[in-house]
Amino acid sequence: MKKISEKVAPYLGIFGDKQFRIRTKPEETIVLFGFWRSGTTWLQETLSAELNARTVFEPLTRHVPQASFLLRHIEGIKGKHSIPYIRPGANIDKKTRNFLYKVIKGDVSNIWTKRVAGIDTVFSERVVVKTIYGSLLAAYLKAE
Repeated sequence: MKKISEKVAPYLGIFGDKQFRIRTKPEETIVLFGFWRSGTTWLQETLSAELNARTVFEPLTRHVPQASFLLRHIEGIKGKHSIPYIRPGANIDKKTRNFLYKVIKGDVSNIWTKRVAGIDTVFSERVVVKTIYGSLLAAYLKAE
């Protein structure tokens, strides 16, 4: 059974840390790319605890309404979506650029993205983002 603090943390992450997002330095954000069932959530939790960092859990999924414009339906596979490849230096539209910046800044918050947040990291200025769906964005994000 989860502790009360673990149940409350996602809600505080949505409402409580907005002022600290302004101070977040995107160049210090750690972004974890990987595959499902490979230990990326465990690694995110471990890094977050060690660095006292806020977490952004899977911001590039259908569970995050702000990401819906990026998702591409995969034909023949019910309910599956993917994120398109964006090459380094690509000239992307402003909406996509702004959304990806918000992800790196830790400014994409809902119950899904804050599901591994701890109460002690709600006001942290560091961010650890974990995604198994955004691997095709890795080179672009590194270049930016």
